[in-house]
Amino acid sequence: MMVTTAKFFFRAFMGLLFAGLLLVTPNSQLHAENQPEGSAHGYDAVRIEDDLSLAYPLGKTEEIVQYLKSKYIDDTAFVKSLGTNFTASFGDEDFTDTYFDTPNLDLYKRKIGLRHRLRVNLLDPENRKNGRELIQLKLSADDKFADKDNSGSRNEIKFEVVRPETISDRDDKHSLLGLIARGQRDDFKDRIKELGLDAYKLRPMVTVQQRRQRVYVNRDWATFISFSMDDAESRRWWASIKFSQMELELNELVYTEADAAEKERMQEIRKGMVKDLREHSDYLKSDKTIKYQKAFDLLAAKIPWMRFWIRIGLMNPSQK
Repeated sequence: MMVTTAKFFFRAFMGLLFAGLLLVTPNSQLHAENQPEGSAHGYDAVRIEDDLSLAYPLGKTEEIVQYLKSKYIDDTAFVKSLGTNFTASFGDEDFTDTYFDTPNLDLYKRKIGLRHRLRVNLLDPENRKNGRELIQLKLSADDKFADKDNSGSRNEIKFEVVRPETISDRDDKHSLLGLIARGQRDDFKDRIKELGLDAYKLRPMVTVQQRRQRVYVNRDWATFISFSMDDAESRRWWASIKFSQMELELNELVYTEADAAEKERMQEIRKGMVKDLREHSDYLKSDKTIKYQKAFDLLAAKIPWMRFWIRIGLMNPSQK
């Protein structure tokens, strides 16, 4: 779904300045301190992501979506072959993701994704995740805190968004720290410090607006494996870019808490899914570039000396 230029400007502007449409109500049951030690649930918990990214040409999303819906939802044979407690479903959402980095682009160079995400459910406005906002930190390679021996995985750490009612200190004024619940700010700053970086140097860099259509394979009504088809676009100054990609993801909660045998089973199931998908859509290409890098590179190709403008602060909002 392509948005109009005016609509895109409005939504990107809102994402960049974080004037969110809805506030998230704190839920103490979700906090990390209320979860078992080592749990992947809750904020500041390290989750292990194992997903496969595939790039494809613009305009192919609907073709892929229709094939996956027919394969896994309309025809239940494959899903039921996984077990009687398996089902499939479909989702359709809009995401506004604003990525942060330092003026020296330290996160870009290390393939670290740090973003504020606002999600809107296009099919079910009453869904508990509709309007939800999160801060997400995604790490790979040597920057990971867990599963370091698996080169194909990433770590994900989430933080709750609760805007301050009054601006009372330096953190409140910061465009990222001011979004994070006060009780989680020290945890966030500690995570950034462990990466050898200063949280106060983080700036909003790129806002990516995307429509995500997703086919879920569920176990006991919870996501087990999912196909996410993303049509993304971004704009800075006069430059605008678009791209499409798919993520075939082993659900991070299930995967993080699974034993070695269950992890292997999930990977084997996905391997068969990928083989089937490639036979149907031979234009799919493996792509390990994270979205932040992809959007940044496409914009930098259209904005001369973009890295220089960022380094001297011309493209970054001022910070206190």
